[in-house]
Amino acid sequence: MQDISKDIIIHASKGDLNAFESIYDAISGFVYNIAYKMTYSREDAQEITQDVFLKIYKNLKRFRFQSSFTTWVYRIAVNIAINFSKRRAKEQEKMITYKDDVKLKTVAIVKEKKYMKEEMKRFLALY
Repeated sequence: MQDISKDIIIHASKGDLNAFESIYDAISGFVYNIAYKMTYSREDAQEITQDVFLKIYKNLKRFRFQSSFTTWVYRIAVNIAINFSKRRAKEQEKMITYKDDVKLKTVAIVKEKKYMKEEMKRFLALY
């Protein structure tokens, strides 16, 4: 990972897209690796990387040079990856709950059909 000069960061914070592209080129691999190590998924790591750069772009004016730029980016990447993982876990939990609910309803319908068949047989046996 190459160093990013203070001038590039300042220019990017003022809306210079070429300067921001330089930042992206310099640290996108770093951000992706953080995301991948936290999710073990290429697709999730790519989505997190995109979210991180959106956050960097929106908040670059707030960077105060009190820490290194990579430390600041690292913190953003980790926080976004954690939030992403939490959100993904909740979505999967809802899907599992939904699948279990569907299974229970399916089992209930099958049992009800079986009961109805038995009742029909008893009814027909009377006549």
